[in-house]
Amino acid sequence: TFRRWLISCNKELAQFLSETIGDGYTRNAEDLEKLLEFKDNDKVLETIDKIKRLKKEQLKSRLILQIHDELVIETSPDEKDVVTVLLQKEMENAAMLSVPLEVECHTGSDWYDAK
Repeated sequence: TFRRWLISCNKELAQFLSETIGDGYTRNAEDLEKLLEFKDNDKVLETIDKIKRLKKEQLKSRLILQIHDELVIETSPDEKDVVTVLLQKEMENAAMLSVPLEVECHTGSDWYDAK
């Protein structure tokens, strides 16, 4: 689940959320709705953005090839899950359209295996 991924892959953000809305969200996803109380709080939003940006900057993974709408990312096995979720979310939100952008991520030791 998203909550499990968040806790294991972005401990800093999980800690900030626990301090801001309590740790109930780890057991009940509906508790994440408490974040809506902070939607106009610039300090909270800036802190979340900073934590996410710092996490992205720590990744060793790199884009090595782009052919039309296909991206090839070189990543270490320990970052595979983090990069997959990050890439999928970033690409789905790359443009605000009236129809959703569908994104598929595949992994493999080479491009052929990933297809």
